[in-house]
Amino acid sequence: MAKSNWATLAWDENNKSSTGVFKIDESISVEAYKNWIYLRDKTGWSEGGSYMDPTVAEIWSGELNYKKVRIIAKRLDLQNAMLFYCRTGYQDDEKTPYRHMLGICCYGFEGGSWVGVTYPLVEELKLWIEQIEEDYNIVWIPKDMEVPDDSKSFNQGTMYLVEKITGESAEDILPEIQDEKTPLMMKMFGEEEPEE
Repeated sequence: MAKSNWATLAWDENNKSSTGVFKIDESISVEAYKNWIYLRDKTGWSEGGSYMDPTVAEIWSGELNYKKVRIIAKRLDLQNAMLFYCRTGYQDDEKTPYRHMLGICCYGFEGGSWVGVTYPLVEELKLWIEQIEEDYNIVWIPKDMEVPDDSKSFNQGTMYLVEKITGESAEDILPEIQDEKTPLMMKMFGEEEPEE
């Protein structure tokens, strides 16, 4: 399964680990998929386009404003990664409260070994966050936003398989699969967990 090659590390505005899916409302969502972003809109999709229902766009880099969501993404050569920041709402606005998803999606292997999202990528994300305000001439990024030091990446293929096999929601299984040392697909073909 192709998704088993890819890793994601993501957080929400409360610095809580995210599954890489950011629900804006009942119709619109953003998903870190492999090493790009899919924008989905159940009411905005139309037949005859480039994507399957409900996907309306694919983002590789740059900036996109769509209805209630703003997406900024940066492509890196390191691990064929993409850094991303998605937000909706506004700070100090009770009717449309501010929320965001911040993270990295990348190729998760180095040679034949699973490494997930590596520390150098997290450092790149920290530097990038400092530049977003200046680069995009915006003022809405929270001053206290930070990358949690204890966060762990997860294998996208494992997330998909465990959801399908167990019927559990991604939010429920995320903590468990963040601790894996070997993707589930590799274990199914006989790869053992590396020793500590």
